[in-house]
Amino acid sequence: MILTKARRQAQGSRSAIALVSACAIFAHAVACELPVEEEASGGGGGSSGEEEVAASTSGGIDPDCADGDLGCVVGTPLDDVDRCPDGFPRGTPSDLRLVEEFSPALEGVAVCPNGDVFVSQPETAKIYRVPLDGAPAELWTTLAGHQPLGMDCASDNVLYVADFGSNDATVFRVAAKDDPATPLPTIVGDGGYKAMNGVAVVDGVGIYATDRTNTIDGRIILFAETSPNVFEASVARGGLPFPNDVAFNPKTGMLDVTLTINSQVLSYSVADDGAFGSQSVSFSGTWVLDALDGLAVAEDGDRYLAQYLQGKVRRASDWQMVAGMTEPKSLAFRGGTLFVTAKKGLYAVDLAVCGAER
Repeated sequence: MILTKARRQAQGSRSAIALVSACAIFAHAVACELPVEEEASGGGGGSSGEEEVAASTSGGIDPDCADGDLGCVVGTPLDDVDRCPDGFPRGTPSDLRLVEEFSPALEGVAVCPNGDVFVSQPETAKIYRVPLDGAPAELWTTLAGHQPLGMDCASDNVLYVADFGSNDATVFRVAAKDDPATPLPTIVGDGGYKAMNGVAVVDGVGIYATDRTNTIDGRIILFAETSPNVFEASVARGGLPFPNDVAFNPKTGMLDVTLTINSQVLSYSVADDGAFGSQSVSFSGTWVLDALDGLAVAEDGDRYLAQYLQGKVRRASDWQMVAGMTEPKSLAFRGGTLFVTAKKGLYAVDLAVCGAER
């Protein structure tokens, strides 16, 4: 279930705190043990080379505490690690490393509030959970007959996955391992979706997804959550040339979308009912040649962009390259680490920059 806006506001901001689990009965409380996460070591700030598999980075929060249930309290972390709004370490800059190699190539990547990292593999219709301790990837589910691409994770650790290349393309809700997945609804009288690509979850509003992303007449679909896990679909914005990835920044209330053909990032203000307000161009690159693909937003509002054809991941504010590999696609933050799917597999680079608060 996606948290309603009122419930999110009641929980308060997690920008300066991490959620920790405690066992409490009225005035008497017994602290529960919280796993302490160690900072991963890394050598200063390059962007080339393939390093060792990522070291273990177990979660810094108790996922059962994320919805503010009874028995959970909000408090400061039980260690002195500098943590991001998601509860995971900011870390120190490191070189790029290959977390796990995959063949065929990956496409989407999503990081859930509990720290789980998921990737999609379109050619096999499979979604994997990738442990960060060197253990092999775990098959999470298979969307038989579909091509899973972009993904995002809701506050309840449920995945929403875009289907790109089937006759009944849509966005699927994957609630657990081996879940056959539930398709989100179509728009009545619309003729169906053509090619879903990017997905962004906005708590209290619903799910945004790009559609018809291989045409010059693409659009952004809103799956508004009318009641818990019940959605109603509509076109939020149309007439977009090859809309690709989408990302939401709750701090600014803006939804960003990459336009691959125009090499632009468009930004829209999002109203409480999910409707778009004003449109602005927040980034413009070199037409076509950049082939902008994946997008991730940092805590300071800066954007990180994947250049599919150029083989680079760049920071939009100064166009500094932060990672280089063949065919980078999707991006997602976990603490101060940026995960990137590419032709060879899943990569990670420690930037010591946190992702935008979820």
